[in-house]
Amino acid sequence: MNCGTFGNGGLPARRLVSGLSAAALMLVMAACGNAPTGDKKADSGAAGLTTMDADKMGERIKAARGTVVVVNVWATWCPPCVAEMPEFARFYAETKRPDVTFISVCANAPDTISAEVKPFLEKNKITFSVSVLSNADPVTIGKATGAEVSGAMPLTLVYDRAGKLQKMLEESVTFDSLMALVKPLL
Repeated sequence: MNCGTFGNGGLPARRLVSGLSAAALMLVMAACGNAPTGDKKADSGAAGLTTMDADKMGERIKAARGTVVVVNVWATWCPPCVAEMPEFARFYAETKRPDVTFISVCANAPDTISAEVKPFLEKNKITFSVSVLSNADPVTIGKATGAEVSGAMPLTLVYDRAGKLQKMLEESVTFDSLMALVKPLL
């Protein structure tokens, strides 16, 4: 089950407006030479909460070669994403090892970090780092990750140690199904 799409496809109207507002702000900032790029600490003050663009996500995946990489793209407004979050918390807790890299990416609009993302992480006692995408465009994300991303969420990508995409799931996962994908790659 998935909850629709990120990017322009399936965001609820207020998320689309927030995304458009953020896009307009980025254009103004770019014109002034202050465009947000790469991986930055979010202003929310939350430990391990950053913003990043799709290119930086691709760079993080490439930099983790030599490890099995699991990327999860989710949003607080996506019920299946919220439902699977305990599965990823368990996965993170049980696979804290040097040969596994877990990258958690939130597709909420960056301007919702303080009001929605940070409270969600605190309420659910999420201990892993989360990056909020500065641009949740499926085409850009697909290009950066080497995956044919439709924009459906939740999205889980599993890469082998050589950096080759082994599995793309645009549906909820369980701890057991995720471990079944990861264990053979270790």
